[in-house]
Amino acid sequence: MKRIATFFLAAIGALALALLAVRLASHAVFPGYSEVARRQFASPEATAAISSLYARVEAARSDPSLKVVQSNLITYPKIRRVPKSWLPEQFSDFWGGVLNDSSVEWGDVLAYYDERDALVGIEFFGSRYGCFVSRDATRCPSWFHTLRRLSERPLYITTRITENEE
Repeated sequence: MKRIATFFLAAIGALALALLAVRLASHAVFPGYSEVARRQFASPEATAAISSLYARVEAARSDPSLKVVQSNLITYPKIRRVPKSWLPEQFSDFWGGVLNDSSVEWGDVLAYYDERDALVGIEFFGSRYGCFVSRDATRCPSWFHTLRRLSERPLYITTRITENEE
């Protein structure tokens, strides 16, 4: 009887170690949305690229390339789609895909304007994660499950996760 109990305890221990190894390996191979967002938006290169994109969009609000789109998802007086050609190279593979010219789609990069037509922020609008960039810390959307501030001043860069990963 003692041998059987020892065997079962050893088997349970070995199974627990195997499951731990699988869990650790899965996080390395399939990182969560928080990690993907951090990798994509938190590097010094990404911060510099986002800053230059923000400056370009801020200076060119009347540029015809910034197409006005309508959306019921967010209540800003005016939303414009940032053209894919304006995106820094590290973002253009995933972000900026325009499928529908008049409505907002996942993967779009959107510029939000206030009633005076001044830029409020830019959002990398994804279904599971994204990023919101603004000069005002209070303008970051609060309706997402998780917000993580990546950078402060002069631009507040905040990732957002719409699902609980735990």
